[in-house]
Amino acid sequence: MGDFDLTSANMARGREQFLVLVDTRPGEEQGTILHHPLFEDLAEKQGAVPGDLLSNPKYHVPRSLLEGKREDDNYHDPLGEYPDRDGLAKNYHHRWLAAAAPVLPPVGADEHSESGLVVLMQSNYRSVVNPARELGGQFIRNSFWMLVVMVSVLAALWYTVVRLFRESRPGLNRPATPMPESTPVHNATTISVKNVVNQ
Repeated sequence: MGDFDLTSANMARGREQFLVLVDTRPGEEQGTILHHPLFEDLAEKQGAVPGDLLSNPKYHVPRSLLEGKREDDNYHDPLGEYPDRDGLAKNYHHRWLAAAAPVLPPVGADEHSESGLVVLMQSNYRSVVNPARELGGQFIRNSFWMLVVMVSVLAALWYTVVRLFRESRPGLNRPATPMPESTPVHNATTISVKNVVNQ
């Protein structure tokens, strides 16, 4: 038991995550919650922990979870239904993520001995899942706006290219420069050249 601390000083603020100690020994007491933050709340407000929280099977942890066969992502804390006059139990009456692990016997104990205790870790489902959902939502929003920007840029480029090709340009549409007409051979004037003989 000295390897972990169940005191409220070590728990997260707002009781979003905490450890619960449960008795798993066979019999009527199996599933009895031995330690829970609600016990501290009730002891502080009312001076004592009501005995029916320990004796009433309604407030015991389900056996399937205690056997450690699965993690429960839809666990409802049985103490959240306790009808205390200050409404302290309502703080635990919502959905939890829960996982159980057996408490190992002391060092040097018999090889096949068991402590008969299980530590149950409870985490507020919303505080665990909401950040992932918010990140997913942010990713979808960012992807949408990136797509809008890409489509806008492509549309602007396409519009510019189409407009440039449709627009008449003065250099491309000017009339061809007339070529000088050559004189036909039969109309060409000839110059007579006198043979000059050197004497």
